[in-house]
Amino acid sequence: MSFAKVSDRIASYATYELVEQLLALSPQQRAAIDRIVQHCYIDNRPLAELFRGDDKICGESNYYRRGVIDEATGGWKLRPGWAHDKAFTDALETAVRLALAVRTKEEMAALQTARRRARLASGKIIEQLVDIATQTTPQPLPDGRVKTLNRMTEDKDSIAASKVLLDYAGAAGDREQVDTTTSDEADWWKAASEPS
Repeated sequence: MSFAKVSDRIASYATYELVEQLLALSPQQRAAIDRIVQHCYIDNRPLAELFRGDDKICGESNYYRRGVIDEATGGWKLRPGWAHDKAFTDALETAVRLALAVRTKEEMAALQTARRRARLASGKIIEQLVDIATQTTPQPLPDGRVKTLNRMTEDKDSIAASKVLLDYAGAAGDREQVDTTTSDEADWWKAASEPS
């Protein structure tokens, strides 16, 4: 079993199961699976585009053709197209599942990184919003002290910053309170306060 026979893009999410399935296919089918996964499931574009142009994966009839069985021998007179080839469809299904799982993990990691960056920057942003809302600007002095200067801001900026701050303060205050609807502690206090 060799990862060398699969594309770099597939190797980034391949498992031994997928590699075994891919090695049972022709090089043209392996390349087609790589392109189908990227084109249809990652880029969200139609499969029909891959049957056109100089760089097509195969002819459309080669992909969708039904096979014809020779009644006398039980073998194929005309082999079925890739869409009816169990080895091909199983490998494609496995590749799609793995590629989407990796993509989901990457997206979740990017989202967590963005949230972390936002949390780390929130203190500085809140300070700036307070300055805008209160129309003051901290001015560093040569001796290290900070002097607050009044500055003119447009009313709309001050109102917008004030609204954001009040919304944030309300949300922060809500987070600090105990959820009295679901906690065990709330249930105990409720029972204790009811008349017997």
